[in-house]
Amino acid sequence: LLENELRGMPHPKTWVDGPIDRCRLFPCDAGSTLEDVIRSLVLMESGSTFPSHEHLGDEYILVLQGSLLNEDGKLYRPGDRMHMPKGTNHSFEVPTGLDLIYFNVVHRGLQIGEQVITPESLAT
Repeated sequence: LLENELRGMPHPKTWVDGPIDRCRLFPCDAGSTLEDVIRSLVLMESGSTFPSHEHLGDEYILVLQGSLLNEDGKLYRPGDRMHMPKGTNHSFEVPTGLDLIYFNVVHRGLQIGEQVITPESLAT
């Protein structure tokens, strides 16, 4: 299933605006076996920041390109995985250099300030 979706990835029209500036999403169908889940490739521009946000459920990411500097000082590079448990609140930066691309699976969604991002809100 994912292999078919990834064939469209190089086309800019297949990416959608993310919840913050300088962030784009390539949604991946979670299928009926994964309910209440956001599954996507995320592209963040070099030098950008993902602001402080709370995880409404567990999030799992796999870094594919570039790097991610978490607010705790840990640097994630291609092949690194990150797990953020439900209730975790953090921010991260994309160091200057390559744009960051990572695959994520987010259960239930996340909240950035007053903005709540859920599987349902991304489907509209």
